[in-house]
Amino acid sequence: MNKIIGGKLILIIAILCLLMTLPSCSKTLYIAVMHPGDIDIPADVDTLLIIDNSIDQYSKKSKSENALGAVLSGSVTLNSVDKKDGIFETLTLLLKENSRFSLAQEEVFRVKRINYHVLMTDAEVDSLCTLFNADGVICLESIKDGIPNSTNTKPFAISNWRFIGQNGEIDNVSISAYGSVGSNEIYTLNKNAQRKYSPGEEASYQFMRRVTPSYYWEGRTYYHKGNEELKLAGEAIKSGNYAAAKNYMESIKDQKGLKNKVLKRLAHNLALLYEIEGEYETALMWAKRSLEKGNAPTIRYVSTLQKLVNEQPLIEFQLLRE
Repeated sequence: MNKIIGGKLILIIAILCLLMTLPSCSKTLYIAVMHPGDIDIPADVDTLLIIDNSIDQYSKKSKSENALGAVLSGSVTLNSVDKKDGIFETLTLLLKENSRFSLAQEEVFRVKRINYHVLMTDAEVDSLCTLFNADGVICLESIKDGIPNSTNTKPFAISNWRFIGQNGEIDNVSISAYGSVGSNEIYTLNKNAQRKYSPGEEASYQFMRRVTPSYYWEGRTYYHKGNEELKLAGEAIKSGNYAAAKNYMESIKDQKGLKNKVLKRLAHNLALLYEIEGEYETALMWAKRSLEKGNAPTIRYVSTLQKLVNEQPLIEFQLLRE
């Protein structure tokens, strides 16, 4: 009896190993997907200044005690050189590249106070906005190194940010950001960029994802086996020729006599290709069709696309400018 059970177990293990060595009929594609910000910024706040009001950048020789006084006395340096591990360089780049905000000045205002921390006041913000024709400021109030623990030795920093408009404070948030290394970073549209990301850079990305819709890298499955058209479509998707891939799929979508295996994979691929075009409702329709034909792995993709469809009104609202 034990020999029989043992033999069956060995057979099952052998079959599983064989299945694992078989070439997969699907592959993964990474695409940039926009999701809403965490908070809504008033539409009339779109032209901004960047303020560095963190104590570690203060000059003890400075006698200026407020931002406006520093500007008028010349104590603020309009300096594009970043001294905070990429935090302001990254923030400036993100503000220049996004469609929601623009910069009244590209340079970072580094407020030099005496030797103690004073929060930016509404009066200072109003004066600066009037002086530079801005609607508000993004202000870094503090940043300090975090202490890695035994389970995570990555460098990280804790930063406190304030978003202030002419009608008062809009947001006040503390961000803990870790340094990292990788090729699949969600922080850049260049997925293949392999470089270290400092805690300062990651803090900037996290803050921007908080206040405006932002892109994230997400993996998507596509099929490249089943018939000749699926093979050609798979090759086109892999090379980034999405229009050609869509044509291959569209050319056989109404063809009679196709196996169900081909139809459900075709429908899944069309869902992906429509998603890439930003046609989320059409993509959802094709994903549901793939699921209806028995393609069980598509169930998660249906949920993903439904979420994207639901998010679009909020994204449009958050991107409004006045």
